[in-house]
Amino acid sequence: MRLFQRRRPRKPKIYIVPSKNGFLFLGVNIVVLISAGTYSNNLVFMLAFLMFAIFITSMVHTHNNLRGVRVEIVDIRDTASSQPVQVLARITNTSRVVRQRIEVNISAFKKTSGASLCKEYVHPSQSVAGQFEMPNPGRGVHVLDRLTFSTVYPLGLFYAWAYEYPEHPFYVYPKPEGIQRMQRAIPYRNQSSQFYENKGDLRGDEFNEHKSYLPGESFRHVDWKVYARKRLLLKKTFEGDEPVIYSFRYQDTHAKDHEVRLQQLAKWIETAHKSGHHYELVLPANRMLADGGIYHYQKCLRELARIERAA
Repeated sequence: MRLFQRRRPRKPKIYIVPSKNGFLFLGVNIVVLISAGTYSNNLVFMLAFLMFAIFITSMVHTHNNLRGVRVEIVDIRDTASSQPVQVLARITNTSRVVRQRIEVNISAFKKTSGASLCKEYVHPSQSVAGQFEMPNPGRGVHVLDRLTFSTVYPLGLFYAWAYEYPEHPFYVYPKPEGIQRMQRAIPYRNQSSQFYENKGDLRGDEFNEHKSYLPGESFRHVDWKVYARKRLLLKKTFEGDEPVIYSFRYQDTHAKDHEVRLQQLAKWIETAHKSGHHYELVLPANRMLADGGIYHYQKCLRELARIERAA
């Protein structure tokens, strides 16, 4: 079966075609050559052959400018569905000659604003890294299976390009958006993170301090007297308060649309992460146990990205 599998070349195959300026230059060259034949003018003949020599030389240099160049993906950041995808790539020059004006894109001919990485100089046996944006394909788990790197150096008369096949996965999670407040709070019972449903008052006996209120949190502990005087939303904390975690359940979202419900879950996760709370995520087919920190935050958002779209 291996004989029938698609094999990709170890070295990228380089393709080259005249650019728009190249076709214009060639057209002028043909007009000059016809004029030279019409008027039997040797100087015009020399000009025509000189232009053709420049055309051919430019083709050779443009093709050679991609030889020994390799491109790889360093990282593709997890992105919300409302933002462009950030791609970090590295260009490596394995040859002994400086390569100039190397451009990296996801497509050979479809150019979009800000969607390419261009490096003017890549020195021999060196690598340069940079970042570019690509259009957002929508929520889900995707694979960037092909990259294009190209050049028009030195005169812009030819466009040469080659492909790399990184097979790099990336995640697009729902846009964090919603108006529901976080209501389901569960206090820690002990350090082993066992928890139970909180149906009583979480406050201790003595006032401790004020903390800033974060959008999405319950208004239960907001100090309304301070708000009346200073127009500041502050929440009260008390001595003896138990640390709480939040339980974000798909079934607790009120929207009818599947994607809107996922957006609300993403909003809750983002709010809890920014406020330093621990939280769990309960989905119809999976459950992420309560935890905190950047790793748990990323893990939960990726789980939202994996959920299949509604039929």
